Amino acid sequence: TALNLGADGYYNKQGSPETVYGELAHGIRSVVSRRKAEEALRVSEENYSELIDGMNDTAWVIDLDANFIDVNDAAVKVLGYSREELLSMGPTDIDNSLSKEQIRDLVKRMLVDQIQVFETAHTTKDGKTIPVEISSSLVTYQGKQAVLSIARNITERKQIEINLREAEERYRALFDQAPLGILLIDPETARAVKFN
Repeated sequence: TALNLGADGYYNKQGSPETVYGELAHGIRSVVSRRKAEEALRVSEENYSELIDGMNDTAWVIDLDANFIDVNDAAVKVLGYSREELLSMGPTDIDNSLSKEQIRDLVKRMLVDQIQVFETAHTTKDGKTIPVEISSSLVTYQGKQAVLSIARNITERKQIEINLREAEERYRALFDQAPLGILLIDPETARAVKFN
C-alpha cells in the first residue's frame, strides 16, 4: 500500500465532498506542520552545533550512562583524539582525578542538581595532564535528557595559585625568622595584628 511506501497518510475519497475536502485539508496542515517542526529542529541542531564548535573551551554532551554522545572541535584539538575516538569514550576515559564511581555519581546527581561546577584534571591522548574547571548543565539533547559539560583549561590559574602560595611561605619564613622584631599594625584600628 501507499503507506508502506512512505506516504504521509491515507485519505478516503468516498463520502460527501465537504468531508473529503475537510479530511484532505486537515492532512495537508498536519504534514506541513510536522515538516516545519522538523525543519525548525534541524536548524536548531545546526545552530547548537555551530555555537558549541565555535567555543575555545572543550565541550561535550554526555548521556545519563556517562558516555560522550557529542563533542566539539576544541575537545578533538585539545585532547588529541579523533571525534570518532571520543564518541566511543566517556568522561571516565579522560579524567585522571575522579574515579569511575565518582563520575557516574556526578552524572546521576545532575537529575537533581541540574548545574555543577567543579575542578578536575583531564589526560590527553599523549598523556599530558590538563587541570580543568568543569561547568555542567542538564539539557535536552535530541529529545533526551543529557549533560552538557564545558571544560576550561585552568593551568594558568593553578600556576598563579602555586606562585602565590610559595611567595606567602617565603614572606612568612622571612617574617618569622627576622633577627629584628617586626610589628604589623592595622592602620584603621591602630592595633597590632601580627608580630614575630
